[in-house]
Amino acid sequence: MLIAGVDEVGRGALAGPVVAAAVILKKDVNGLNDSKKISEPKRQILYKEIMKHALSIAVGIKWNSYIDKHNIKVASEHAMIDAINDLPKQPDKVLVLLWQHRLLQKLRGMKLCVHLTIFTRCMIF
Repeated sequence: MLIAGVDEVGRGALAGPVVAAAVILKKDVNGLNDSKKISEPKRQILYKEIMKHALSIAVGIKWNSYIDKHNIKVASEHAMIDAINDLPKQPDKVLVLLWQHRLLQKLRGMKLCVHLTIFTRCMIF
């Protein structure tokens, strides 16, 4: 079973795009956490590990004009969906944060199954 993790960056910025990445890993990478909780040197190490063990990676970007037209929340969701859709290998399930409940409905529409994980703030769709 292929599980993709997807998350975004740029929701809190005053200017610039919102960017999302989706990744399917061949094996677990120890130390993955919220990037704001990881030091810059550790992020660089994790980046190399992710790239080394990635089976599939894609990025979705929504620029300022899209954000202004649709709002930051919708732009974030659409960037994540773009990243998922652009994965060279498509996942069976997707891991996203719980706040992204509107994304849940869209992923259900894409026929990705829904399962609650043991993580307190994450769901797999």
